[in-house]
Amino acid sequence: MTESQHLGSGPRNGGVLSKDAINQLPVGGFRGRIEVVEGTSAAAACDALRAGAARDGAPVLGFDTESRPAFKRGERHPIALVQLATADFACLFRIDPQSGPPPALRDLLASRDVIKVAQGPADEVRELRDRWRVEARRVLDLVPIARAAGCSPLSLRALAAAYLAIRISKGAQTSNWAAPRLSERQRRYAATDAWACREIFLAMGAPPAAEVRVADEQRSARGARRRPPRRRGASVAGVERRAGGRVRGETRRTDSAAADGSVSGRALPAHTRTR
Repeated sequence: MTESQHLGSGPRNGGVLSKDAINQLPVGGFRGRIEVVEGTSAAAACDALRAGAARDGAPVLGFDTESRPAFKRGERHPIALVQLATADFACLFRIDPQSGPPPALRDLLASRDVIKVAQGPADEVRELRDRWRVEARRVLDLVPIARAAGCSPLSLRALAAAYLAIRISKGAQTSNWAAPRLSERQRRYAATDAWACREIFLAMGAPPAAEVRVADEQRSARGARRRPPRRRGASVAGVERRAGGRVRGETRRTDSAAADGSVSGRALPAHTRTR
């Protein structure tokens, strides 16, 4: 579907949207309850997220992270916030730069019983593992699914426009996520990013496991790093293409995905990738 078709007609399967077309859409975002989680409150928050996902009938959570913005070449800050969301409840977990995520959040991220859906999560998953030894499992990437559906561009803002028919604000993206107190604008922005990932995935029709494969979680991080070179003809997004660029109607795990426990698109570094 192209941008010339009616923008207010609801979720769509694919399509190319310009900035002007996206800007015509009504502003939308998360309107549920937001909880900033610190310290010992993490266990109760994770229990509430699990219960909310079960209540919604699909064990799916939206997943995202935020870090302090980097404005100098070579500068990089650790993840300051991990966001997980159901349809009406979002938790923003403050992350200690030394100890990393609290035990309850580690367990939830590692759980194979709950799918965590994100947009281009490869670098965040890798950082969680390498910096704090957190194994995030069943993390699915929206990017290869959307690319196979013909979407362009593949930013979260564009996917929200294509599948939710809303325009999400990115104004707080470069704010200080390590600040002692998050503003209401920051809280709403962070919750919306996680929530939108979940809603987009469900609007896509929750593709079956045969189409969206989770990386082999049994391989060790050491073994995954020794992966062989990508075979000729396999795309970065894990979507095989026929001659002439046509998408074959299935996706498969990429070598890069096996390294970080997620189905990976063409992700940029966490502090620079397009959302």
